[in-house]
Amino acid sequence: MATICSPLSRAPQHAHSWRHHQPSTLPGPSVPPPDAPAYPSWLVKRSVEKLRWDDPRLDGFLRRGEPVIITGAPLVRQLVGRWTFDYLAKVYTGPPSLNVHFAPRNSRRYNRFYGQGVGQGGILMMTFSQFVSTVAKNEAAEKPPWRYYLQAMLLWSRHEKHNCKYEHGGELDVAGERLYHASMGRTMAEDLAHQVDYEWLRHVAEMSGCEGLSEVNLWAGRSGGCTPLHYDTTNNFLCQVCGRKRLLLLPPSAFAHVYPYPATHPMHFFGMVDVERPDLGRFPAFARAQGLEALIEPGEVPCLLSPFDCP
Repeated sequence: MATICSPLSRAPQHAHSWRHHQPSTLPGPSVPPPDAPAYPSWLVKRSVEKLRWDDPRLDGFLRRGEPVIITGAPLVRQLVGRWTFDYLAKVYTGPPSLNVHFAPRNSRRYNRFYGQGVGQGGILMMTFSQFVSTVAKNEAAEKPPWRYYLQAMLLWSRHEKHNCKYEHGGELDVAGERLYHASMGRTMAEDLAHQVDYEWLRHVAEMSGCEGLSEVNLWAGRSGGCTPLHYDTTNNFLCQVCGRKRLLLLPPSAFAHVYPYPATHPMHFFGMVDVERPDLGRFPAFARAQGLEALIEPGEVPCLLSPFDCP
């Protein structure tokens, strides 16, 4: 499973949790059906609506900041079926220090922070090729001991440059804007320059009132992994390149129901509730939480904006 995330603004966003599903190199009927969700069914009020990118109703969703899954979007259409693990292992020749999270196989959670009282697992530094070979070796074991999940910043705007710790690999001129890219190799840089429809992204960003592209991130992992319930500080356009992903979206009104960590805690963007095994004795208000579910197919673009409610 590989996903590109394009944050667009700095507005606070709703809490969400997601799970990886069986990877696929091609979209369409050949993609295996996803696993059933591991969280309780009472958490889901309804599914996020799907609209074609040229549906006239889409503009209303964007203006209202209502979550919607955009199908057939031109944004990363050329990357679907192209950006497989094997392909990226060959062309992603960038920095040798990409963050790869690992967690014990008996736990689906990548806690992002690890150590006593925080979470099992840790972070390794690898190239993308090393990540692919490590995952393949792990999955080939009779009883795979680990789960692995990679995240890497690919592009960032000039406004974000001073905050970026990634090695500066060059610059791209896209849709009238100059973006900086990390060290990644010529082929991958050309893919990002010519195979992504930034003009379409600019249109939907303006329609939704976002400030513009701030950065582009790549997330990659195999099936079964889960990120704990958390909220982002940006409005996001997720771009599913291969495989499937399941999202559970909770509105800002449910913020207190997920028992966020204190502001001084390293996981202050996360909720303390384990959404897949909620302890209602310890966190009783979580029983009142209810949100939207989204199952994302290859090539689809969930638009995750804030605020929204669950009518």
